[in-house]
Amino acid sequence: ERKVFCFIMLPCFLVLFLLFIIPMFKPYAIGEDGFRYGDGIPLGMLRLDGVASITSGALMLTNSDPQRSGRAFSRRSFGYITSFSTTFVFLIIPPDSKDGVSAHGLAFALSSTVGFVFDAHPGPYLGLTNMKSRGNGTNQLFAVELDTIKNPQFSYIDENHVGIDVNSMVSINSHTAGYYASNGMFSPLKLASGQPMQVWVDYDGTSHNLSVSLAPYLEHKPQRPLLSSTVNLTSVLANNSFYVGFSSSTGLLKSRHYIIGWSFNTTGKAQPLNYTSLSQVIEDVRPKPQTRSHIP
Repeated sequence: ERKVFCFIMLPCFLVLFLLFIIPMFKPYAIGEDGFRYGDGIPLGMLRLDGVASITSGALMLTNSDPQRSGRAFSRRSFGYITSFSTTFVFLIIPPDSKDGVSAHGLAFALSSTVGFVFDAHPGPYLGLTNMKSRGNGTNQLFAVELDTIKNPQFSYIDENHVGIDVNSMVSINSHTAGYYASNGMFSPLKLASGQPMQVWVDYDGTSHNLSVSLAPYLEHKPQRPLLSSTVNLTSVLANNSFYVGFSSSTGLLKSRHYIIGWSFNTTGKAQPLNYTSLSQVIEDVRPKPQTRSHIP
């Protein structure tokens, strides 16, 4: 009878383990200094606005609607900005039959308020500013844009670039999208290729040096950054607190912009992402090839 009792109780312990122990190991980490959504973007962790949504473990900033914006920012603000390190994996899926032409892109952003969402415009403004507010110091906005349209009004260098923006969509520094390989050669990347890529943004609050790196998904962070600028974010984010997140918008073209995984830290390097899990998320959100039925 004792042996039978042990055999019967064993599944009970397994059930308790599955119900109470395994859920403690969350695929994300949140702390006072930052967070890590290394296995995908979980539900309920970000403040969503516009057409933004969480689907298949990814943050979909824009769907297939034209002239729309989507934003996702941290639910709580961080304190006085000193330094930060962040990395994220993104995916831009252009419209079908458009030869890779996409609009308009997405941006990683820091803002002293999330109130700007009520006045921000889609299209070239990426859901961050509008015609009247651009360049206004009261915006208290910093962004790294991944732009896929050449807009003359913002003096964009081309239709496929990375830019550093301060209170305006006119970048203080920009570069054609790509990365510097270990041999020092520049390798261009097409942002709206339908292929995932990874971005690193690092800011030193002492030197005010800000660097931006870009690489294909699953590649190491390049030793040489794509962009490097001196920006005093203390003066930009003057409210002594800030929110962090993403914004994106479409124009006449119906592109989809995704954030697959994201890590952010204000006291050290951003925690690494789980590429095994993210690869599955990428597979889930990518459009499936249509199979044609053969009718005899």
